[in-house]
Amino acid sequence: MLKKTTLCLAICALCANSHAHDTADTPTVNLDMIKITLSKKNLDSVALTRVAQTTDMVIKKDTLKQRATTLGDALDGELGIHSNQFGGGASAPIIRGQEGKRLTILQNNADVIDMAHLSPDHAVMVDTMLARRTEVVRGVSTLLYKSGNLAGVVNILDDKIPQNRPATPFTGEAGIRYNTGNHEKLATGALTADLGKGFVAHLEGLHKTSNDYRTPNYIQQNFKNRQALDNYVSAPDRLASLEAEYELFKQGKRPHWRDEKHYIRSEQNYLDKKALYQSHLDVQTNQLDYLPQSWADSKVGSIGLSWVHDKGYVGVALSERKDKYGLPAHNHLYEGCGVISTFDAIRTKPYLAKYPQLINTDDINYINPRPDCGKHIHNANGSQQGSHGVIPEHEHIGTPYIDLSTRRYDLRGQWQNPTSFIDSVRFNAGLVDYTHDEKEAGMTNTSFKNKGKVARLEFTHRPTDRFSALWGIQYIKQNNSGLSPQTNWRQLPLLTQNTLNNQSIFGMGQYQWGKVALEFGTRFEKQTVKMDYDLDYIKDRITNHRLVFLKGEALDRAINDAIDATKPHQNHANSYGMGVHWQFLPKHRLSFNATHQERLPNAQELYTHGMHLATNSFEMGNRHLTKEKANSYELGFDFKGDKLDYQLSGYLYDFDNYIYLHTINEYLGTAKVRHPLHLRINHYDQSPAKFYGVEGKIGYQFNDKYYGAIFGDYVKGRLHNLAPIVSRYEPAGFFSKEIKEYTKPNDRYTPRLPPMRLGAKIKTNWGDNWTGEAEYVRTFTQSKTSNFENATQGHHLVNVGLNYKNVIGAGEYSLFFNANNILNQKIYAHETFLPYIPQMGRNFSVGVNFKY
Repeated sequence: MLKKTTLCLAICALCANSHAHDTADTPTVNLDMIKITLSKKNLDSVALTRVAQTTDMVIKKDTLKQRATTLGDALDGELGIHSNQFGGGASAPIIRGQEGKRLTILQNNADVIDMAHLSPDHAVMVDTMLARRTEVVRGVSTLLYKSGNLAGVVNILDDKIPQNRPATPFTGEAGIRYNTGNHEKLATGALTADLGKGFVAHLEGLHKTSNDYRTPNYIQQNFKNRQALDNYVSAPDRLASLEAEYELFKQGKRPHWRDEKHYIRSEQNYLDKKALYQSHLDVQTNQLDYLPQSWADSKVGSIGLSWVHDKGYVGVALSERKDKYGLPAHNHLYEGCGVISTFDAIRTKPYLAKYPQLINTDDINYINPRPDCGKHIHNANGSQQGSHGVIPEHEHIGTPYIDLSTRRYDLRGQWQNPTSFIDSVRFNAGLVDYTHDEKEAGMTNTSFKNKGKVARLEFTHRPTDRFSALWGIQYIKQNNSGLSPQTNWRQLPLLTQNTLNNQSIFGMGQYQWGKVALEFGTRFEKQTVKMDYDLDYIKDRITNHRLVFLKGEALDRAINDAIDATKPHQNHANSYGMGVHWQFLPKHRLSFNATHQERLPNAQELYTHGMHLATNSFEMGNRHLTKEKANSYELGFDFKGDKLDYQLSGYLYDFDNYIYLHTINEYLGTAKVRHPLHLRINHYDQSPAKFYGVEGKIGYQFNDKYYGAIFGDYVKGRLHNLAPIVSRYEPAGFFSKEIKEYTKPNDRYTPRLPPMRLGAKIKTNWGDNWTGEAEYVRTFTQSKTSNFENATQGHHLVNVGLNYKNVIGAGEYSLFFNANNILNQKIYAHETFLPYIPQMGRNFSVGVNFKY
């Protein structure tokens, strides 16, 4: 939809003579008034003539071409946006403290089908380097795409399917760039051809290679095995208690037998133990100036064809992408291990060995969850088998990396004014085949697959001059899995094959009442997540297992409970919202948005159960999760003057049952988390949560050459009213009953909370060709930590850029030079899963882009 702005130019009559009295021979030229209509493109994310939000963002092509190739890093630094970066190959945006499942990423208004929501080491399948722009949209319009988009919708728009005929028979563009920080070499190209009779073809591609990125003074710890890690972590406490016992020894005393740990009987005994514990602190370290396994390679290509008409277009495209990149946080210490995360329950639930997704809350082993690592045991046939049937431990055999490929088919179109009462019809459909293998020395540890279908149809109409409306339907189907070649007991696939179906209807309206614009919208979703179970196997295990002694009604009840647990997870979500936008002065706007959003849990949150060493975790889904409900409120204010402009917004997200990962080895057990390399055993859980924050900037145009601005953002999030957890357990004895005590956890900050930032920038414009920009950002220390997190030190970031544009023949070229992290600060990002791994140090990038 086009928003029209009329510009009237009145040109005075030209006189050959300016005498007070014209003579008959004075020539006079009279020019008529010329009326010119300029068209301004509305946001592609919304088909309506959009009421502008104060916090909407548009990042243009020229800017994206100078930023990172992964989505999170490309958007990092925009107001309220951080990056969940994972080495050089993957990053995803964190917006206002929300990530993954609570913000929607689109490609040309269609869902991106990948596995990025499953883990931060999985790349988002969009290409910002080939995009014409990226939109970040908030408010009521987010309900057009999915429920639960409290923080916004990120829409990456490209020209894979042409929507307009080119101005000349052929148009194209090409670009190359190089970065010193990781020796990145990047080339992009695109060509659009007018084939005649309304047909337009488009080709585009990208090729990138990069090495491990450089970082200042990275000290990497290396442990030979898990025992060395445990000894290192325990050494300070052991030395302290040793000294306490030694003081008693010197006084001729001994601690109570229950408290005695070191059994000092002589001076030499004390010295030997002290030397032993001190040796545990002597850990091998590597002092590096780069981050191992942060390399990344990418290849992208697409071909599109469309038929363009005065009233719209319809087109198709085929896109293919291949990525290979390293995993800098893969934990080798737990390779070959399973996890004892549930009680065996063999006497009543022997089928859990194959289908641990069917556990109930009381099956979770809160008492002593721990890794279960096998030893090299040879069977009679000579094959190796670990304890409890896990795959035996093995030596580190190679560097881990991801080998990813995806192919996508798209159909998209738009029809303007098809009938007298419908203004436009937009539709898209897509078919995606995604797979990626996590490999080590060529051997696949886990293979992730996702085959998806998406379809969407929407209509807009304008019943009156003041009222416009949009409504539509959407369908998504995904078949996905995260399978391992080894499926022995306790070494189970991370995500068993499952199917997700989601159907939705949505609607949105706008009403203009003088200087006040009203928006309202709603969305209804129905979703089914289904896993395939072998019901005969489950019945047989309950009936015939040698350790199951159920009979009669007890046996029937056990079978019925098990079969009932295999039923698909079905639910619906109803979301709605409203917005008020008041242009109370010509250059001032005030916006208020309020929404109620319900998000349905996905397959990962419901059915995940397995080891994922890329993030050093073992994850357990929760099939009892209910839909996540949240109320959001946002108040925004902005002013755009000739010289001065400013923007300020505040928001509150209030969750009834926020879904999060709860580390269950928190209270009891022998495998507590005391070091970043200790395995975390996580279970999806729910509790109330609140997030609130502010964002703002103020800018001033000093003169034609210089523009300056200061900006900042802050977010805070807390979990509260957490469910009680087992904090003391004593098994039943001959003369005593079982003792199980519960503790209600204290309220805590949400995990990986982004730190506060303040910054300033200045932009310069020297004539028609040269522009420049300098930016300083202060990221503050993040001391608002959740469980198992440490405070992350802040840093100072200084970036400088210089650009030159000019015309050559029928084309236009631009050169750029960027100096990033000029101070070579050691940057740690608290909001990532790798807060202990430094980001890229000082680096320079240079590139050239050409279009014709």
